[in-house]
Amino acid sequence: MFRGQALPLKLVSSFHRTWRKDLLTWIEHDVNALFGAVMERISYPLRLGDLGHNSAIWSILQHHGYPTPLLDWTLSPFVAAYFAFQDLEFSEEVSPRIHIFDQAEWNKRYGLRAFIADPSPPQLVVMESYAIGNPRSGPQQALSIVTNIADVEAFVREREEADGQNYLTVCDLPANDKPRIIRELELMGITYGSLFPGLDGICRDMRDRNFTRPI
Repeated sequence: MFRGQALPLKLVSSFHRTWRKDLLTWIEHDVNALFGAVMERISYPLRLGDLGHNSAIWSILQHHGYPTPLLDWTLSPFVAAYFAFQDLEFSEEVSPRIHIFDQAEWNKRYGLRAFIADPSPPQLVVMESYAIGNPRSGPQQALSIVTNIADVEAFVREREEADGQNYLTVCDLPANDKPRIIRELELMGITYGSLFPGLDGICRDMRDRNFTRPI
């Protein structure tokens, strides 16, 4: 599984970047408060408390900008490359980054069916959510890591050292390759519009087509 980032930053969930890092409060207050608004906009009857339904609800919140303990990943290295380069502003000092995580090896040792919000023990669980109410999930070949750990990369490196096993690989790419890479991804059908279906995606694709300077 792959994750693209425009900057070579640590792996930290949007929730753990905030000042509110109490997951129990997040689940009991935030998710419950947002649940009604989510349910108004989807046809499938999701239920809080069901593991699969919980992951679908969390994924919807994540994909629409609400801080969650999820980290977005994809099964496609090409989708990851798009996210690494899409909003990159050229700078020789910045390298877009792709993380490669060995899901199969991690799950052999640490795979779990459930995620516990309590801060102990530390957990990192790979989660494939139902695409209910989330039309972006399929095109992005999306899956997530859910965690109660702020510094995911440090946690994985500790496990690598203890297990004598490599789980996470980091690839930094040259920023000045952006025009060529974005063009090649467009030829593969990987654009903002294909990954974000809807009016926003259509307008963004047309903007990029008509206002991006020729290579």
